[in-house]
Amino acid sequence: MAKRTRERYWVHSAPDEIGEDLSPCARGVWCLDRAITKVEGHRVVTPAMTPRAFCEADDTDIAAKLPDLPKLCIWLMLSLREQAKGTVAIRVPFGPSVPIRIDVDALLRLTVEVLVSWHGRVAEVAGLTVPDLAYTRTVALTRGYLVARRSAKVLEGHLTTLLGLDPKPMQRPAPTMNPLPGIDLPDTITTNGAYETHDLDGAWAGNEVIRLHHLCRAVVGDTDPKPERLVGVPCKQRSCDAFTLRRAPMPEKPDDTVYWSQCDACGDVMTEDEYKRWTRRYAIYANSGILPDE
Repeated sequence: MAKRTRERYWVHSAPDEIGEDLSPCARGVWCLDRAITKVEGHRVVTPAMTPRAFCEADDTDIAAKLPDLPKLCIWLMLSLREQAKGTVAIRVPFGPSVPIRIDVDALLRLTVEVLVSWHGRVAEVAGLTVPDLAYTRTVALTRGYLVARRSAKVLEGHLTTLLGLDPKPMQRPAPTMNPLPGIDLPDTITTNGAYETHDLDGAWAGNEVIRLHHLCRAVVGDTDPKPERLVGVPCKQRSCDAFTLRRAPMPEKPDDTVYWSQCDACGDVMTEDEYKRWTRRYAIYANSGILPDE
């Protein structure tokens, strides 16, 4: 049996020859249609090649997340005076206590502003009425859901236009004005008080929707629990051999097989009995260097 190693890591790779009309999906190593292979014992992640900014799978995912953001704005508004229950690390400045959660306040304002700003970009291209961003900033806390819903509906109906936008200067809150862990924005063009100007395009729009959706769910406590890692046990597949086992999720249907473990590297699954048999075999191998037959 090949010597096992714990030195496993992600490698973002793209084909050497890419067609003139194809480029890697803008979601990078988190692309939903990515290919995972092994090269010299290392895990290689290759995003899907696409003629657009995102592959079809990620286009569909972004389209599904857009209508969720206004609903999450409602939960954010309801959470303004509640105690924190999410898992996002919050940076709170020193000073007297405030009557509302400033992390929720910042994220609610940011979510509404992002949707309206992209609504404005799409409206310019599609010949629609451009929303008033300045007005949006004044009503984010009181009418955030209504404003976000209107903008999200426009973006859903013009998703191809949104994700195909060329780079253009857009404003985003400066890091010092946002207590949440922010998105790593492109280089700053100008700074104007609480806002910075950056060149943002359709690829950025899609990733911003995905990131905001995750942040909103995390702050309101709606994210899935952290998976339980099965430390010290490698995958039983010799073609994989990675120490990336975790507890498998529960099946979606009652009649589906219940698995005990799942490998993050290759996706191989084991039932509880299979996992117990494999750990007994691996324990013998670890002590003697000989892997017994099943």
